Amino acid sequence: MHRQYQTMWLILLMTPLIAQERKLNRPCYVSIQISGMGYEAVNELKADPRIQWWVELEDQLMVRTNRLFLPLPGGRILPVAVAEDRLIFAAAHETKLAELNGQVLAIGGRLALVQMAERLDPAELTHAFAGAGEAHAHGHWLPFQANTVLACRNENMPSRKLPAKRDQITDLLDQIDPYRWFASMYKLACFNRFSFGDEIIPARDWLVGQFQALGLETSLQPFPNWNGIDRVTVTNHNVIAVLPGTERPDEYYIVGAHYDSRASSHGQSLGTAPGAEDNASGVAAVLEMARLFVNNPPKATIFFIGYSGEEQYLIGSRYHTQATIDTGEGPNYRGILVMDMIAYSSDDDYNILLETSSAQADLANTFADAAANYTDLNISTSYNYFGSDHEPYLNQSLPALLVIQNEWNTYPGYHRTTDVSEWLGWEQGLEVLKMNVAALVEMMENPQQ
Repeated sequence: MHRQYQTMWLILLMTPLIAQERKLNRPCYVSIQISGMGYEAVNELKADPRIQWWVELEDQLMVRTNRLFLPLPGGRILPVAVAEDRLIFAAAHETKLAELNGQVLAIGGRLALVQMAERLDPAELTHAFAGAGEAHAHGHWLPFQANTVLACRNENMPSRKLPAKRDQITDLLDQIDPYRWFASMYKLACFNRFSFGDEIIPARDWLVGQFQALGLETSLQPFPNWNGIDRVTVTNHNVIAVLPGTERPDEYYIVGAHYDSRASSHGQSLGTAPGAEDNASGVAAVLEMARLFVNNPPKATIFFIGYSGEEQYLIGSRYHTQATIDTGEGPNYRGILVMDMIAYSSDDDYNILLETSSAQADLANTFADAAANYTDLNISTSYNYFGSDHEPYLNQSLPALLVIQNEWNTYPGYHRTTDVSEWLGWEQGLEVLKMNVAALVEMMENPQQ
């Protein structure tokens, strides 16, 4: 009996310890702040044996570990039960995420790490995203992949030797007029630029007139756009202005932005679509860069393009890309710059995302280096591209890059009638223009062979 009592007491003593060990050995998600850590320190953290997998999302490293291994330096445990088979990467606009049956763990670039409330197969996920807001390219999801970078702060990327600053570029940047850029944005926002409305036509014609006043050969590229609500096809137009290169006219660059807008749901207009930030801000920047390069002729040819139909699955840029491929001119293109939503910032930190494919990392680096040399921008880079006019070009392996402000997902006027110029300022737009001009000049002065 004595031995039996000893065993019972041992069990009673051990039970809380066993329960505690089981509790500590449970998996958990931990968010670690990595802002300003640097490439080597972040990589050392990723290699920590306590971390089972990680996802880098700009200033956060989201990791899976066990409670037994806590604490991790700078880490914050998330009050979410781990269910890895329900993890996905999703387009990070807050209104779309709010309509999903899932929990947002972290956001980086234009993607979020989301744990869905239930496991869905790919077809169900596609349907869920089509139902979460607009059924177009702005809705997007990817299967979860461990140990991946969704977006990376420039400060945490491998260090590179910056090209020397050049007086020629500095003098050119001094010619940028941010007030003129803002005035062009304000003017465009006075038009209701809904793709299927009548007022997009005078907006198009105003843009044509601006290019022609600069002496640029300007043309319209028509294409059909399907209105699923009214079940009719309308004709929209890309506006294309050409500035021939002085030395290498067969070497092409594009500076583009979409001039259509929306304040709608599933293709139906719900009111005026002024689209100041999305995307009069980008189109006005195209115009300002055209004015600058007309007065400072480039060595290579630049096409200044205002796309239409971007809000309907990138119809205009898809059409232009296909025409480029059909004519065999794809190899002539050395750099394609797309600007989409560049004017809004809720604070004095001008955070800008560069988005392209991993195959075009050198292109992103050129812009990041220009930002470091000539601007006050805080740059992040993502190689997970989707949902703007850079996508069709990248799908054809053409060198395209999206420049977009990093608060696009929290901008209060996004796809609303309240997307007006009063939300916006000229300061961030000026910095974006300086980066873009400096990067293009560097590319045209030092063309890749």
